[in-house]
Amino acid sequence: MGERIELDIGPLTAGGAAIGRHEGKAVFVAGACPGDRVLAEIVRSRRTFDEAVVVDVLSPSADRVAPPCPLFGRCGGCQWQHVAYKRQVDDKRRIVADNLARIAGLPDVAVGIERSPDPYGTRIKARFRFVADGRLGFNAARSHEIIPVPSCRVCDGRLNALLGKLQRHLSHLGFFDGEVELGWSPVESKGAAALHLDRSSVDAEPLAKALLAALPSLAGVVVQLQGERRAFGETAFHLGVSPEGRNARHEIDSFWQNHATLNERAKTLAASHAAALAEKIGRPLDILELYAGSGNFSLALAPYARSLVAAESDEIACRTADENLREVGVPHRILTRDAEKACRSEMEQGSRFDLAMVDPPRAGLREAADGLVELRPMRVIYLSCDSATLARDVSRLNKTGYFLVTATMLDFFPQTYHLETLAVFDHLA
Repeated sequence: MGERIELDIGPLTAGGAAIGRHEGKAVFVAGACPGDRVLAEIVRSRRTFDEAVVVDVLSPSADRVAPPCPLFGRCGGCQWQHVAYKRQVDDKRRIVADNLARIAGLPDVAVGIERSPDPYGTRIKARFRFVADGRLGFNAARSHEIIPVPSCRVCDGRLNALLGKLQRHLSHLGFFDGEVELGWSPVESKGAAALHLDRSSVDAEPLAKALLAALPSLAGVVVQLQGERRAFGETAFHLGVSPEGRNARHEIDSFWQNHATLNERAKTLAASHAAALAEKIGRPLDILELYAGSGNFSLALAPYARSLVAAESDEIACRTADENLREVGVPHRILTRDAEKACRSEMEQGSRFDLAMVDPPRAGLREAADGLVELRPMRVIYLSCDSATLARDVSRLNKTGYFLVTATMLDFFPQTYHLETLAVFDHLA
């Protein structure tokens, strides 16, 4: 048992804990709510901070609420169900602003907010792990144990219905090792599943056909086994309507945003910045999209494009992006390569772009930042899933003639510390 201390709790932090101070030292307390006074137990001590868990809430905050999920606290999927949603959103905006001030040296950025219309029931895609008895679940909080999840409060109700049916059927088919990606299309009212299996003895075709026959709402199944991908049925579907009324198709096992409403809002914001630039220069834009996926932003930007180059390292997503862009008829090229190599190849060809759209993974732009700067588009629209790496990239862009025009926090992931930030940069020249 670690040392127990009483703490007054301050704001939520990027890792999910709330922060208190004991004898001048920061203590990050899992399960605490801003405004609480708690009895906390130190579980890990470091030189500059401690980590702790709540033992008892001595005086609850006005922002503390009852978590609706019976698994909250055990399941690691959510961290903030005990915190009022308004406080979650306010602290997420503060996290973005603090990172821009501390890392990028921009202390006065007025970060905008796009809230989730509903703090629950919004997720249309989730990745589950197999439990030993064939059920599906998430990793436990602060553990590698798998907690069975019969349904998830942050998931769309139709995704939960499909999850329940899938689990019941899988339990009759035997034990599996691995993971399941489950997605639901609110546009087409159907789902798909991708099974990432570790056992070589599984026969993919009978398994997929049995699932499709048993579950009418399951339109397609992908089985990934020892590096081989096999697809059965309809494994790609439309997730939403773009700002210009065009649907983008996505394969179940390619990346796509899991909050349909806020994804549409992000595309609308990006499209408005593209439209404004096109109006400013008096013609359609030459657009470069890095980390393009299946064309999530491509179709939103297409109405303002004279030409569009989309780069993505996932071959399956590239094929889908090409199909999506062919449907709208915009002149385009698809580059099946990572962002750094795409920038290099475009520089070698002497390409010039008015607008760059980037949607990198958590690590941010990394080496691709140098290539992007060399290409020097007039405007960069950046959707970030990690505000710390965004702030690092903001600092790099600022040093090369770009300035931050606007930043908006979009709460794609209510009840968790995860967030997205849409930032727009213009070049000074």
